[in-house]
Amino acid sequence: MGEVVKRLGYLILGWLSVGVVYYGSVYLQQDPILLGYSLVDKSIPFTEHAVWPYLSFFLIIPYCFLSAPYANIRWMSFSFIGCGLIAGICFVTYPTMVDFAATPPISVSSFLYHKVLISDVNVNCLPSLHVALTVVAIWGAVNFSHKLRSLGLVLWGILICLSIIQLRRHVFIDLVAGLMLAWVVGYGMRMWLNYVNQS
Repeated sequence: MGEVVKRLGYLILGWLSVGVVYYGSVYLQQDPILLGYSLVDKSIPFTEHAVWPYLSFFLIIPYCFLSAPYANIRWMSFSFIGCGLIAGICFVTYPTMVDFAATPPISVSSFLYHKVLISDVNVNCLPSLHVALTVVAIWGAVNFSHKLRSLGLVLWGILICLSIIQLRRHVFIDLVAGLMLAWVVGYGMRMWLNYVNQS
């Protein structure tokens, strides 16, 4: 039970920090820049049914924190904070937005999609924290002694990353920036924690 509480504590610390930056940065921004669609974006058709993998982001994060090797939990939490801080700087200095598709709520998927539009902010696109946090969480949870579970997490993460474009919540460059953010912060945080542990 004590380990589960610590896992949840690290999850709340990391995720809450990102949330504060994500929503707080909106109040510090100038007029956002509208990002255009690339050829990659145009080749991926919009579908409101992508809302399901998009929202499953809120399941995969806690699942990864609860199932990852315990030695990775602190790194995951601190990497969340690092991603949030760097993304926040980007959001304030280079605020961005995208055109979103408007569809009538005639199905459960489209109803949920409209709820996403209402509850989320229409800025803070570059880099995609949806992507960055998903990558960090899966990175920390992948365990080669559980190959099938790890493969399932990777495939789940790919669906989540694809869904941000299918829903027109982000464009392809946001996805690439989110991947780069996760990679840079993840490796940087690992090096820093190794240095701290050895000193």
